[in-house]
Amino acid sequence: MGRFESPRPEVNSLWCRPGRAHGWSLELMLDEADGDAWVYRRLPTIRMPLARAVRHTAAGIPYLTPEIQLLYKARRPRARDQDDFEGVLERLGADELVWLYDALSGVDPEQPWLTKLRR
Repeated sequence: MGRFESPRPEVNSLWCRPGRAHGWSLELMLDEADGDAWVYRRLPTIRMPLARAVRHTAAGIPYLTPEIQLLYKARRPRARDQDDFEGVLERLGADELVWLYDALSGVDPEQPWLTKLRR
């Protein structure tokens, strides 16, 4: 892919580095949207309004809401994904927990995180 070309439709992340002699320092995740809704690319029936899905840091930098990040991490959780789940769980509000539970139930009814989300 050239410097100013658009990624192919099947590309969902871009890795960046200052130059060839440097290590990768930034990963940009590319997500799907349909109008004003974020769409889970693995199961397009799972959606969230973009106004809720995208948050901003105090400096104005956009990021994807934690419950969507956890949905992606839940597919094949590694130790660090489990740590992220445990670390974020107590910080999620009731609506966020319900959304994550419903989304995970739709993707994998046997996902182990569902047990903790039921509480």
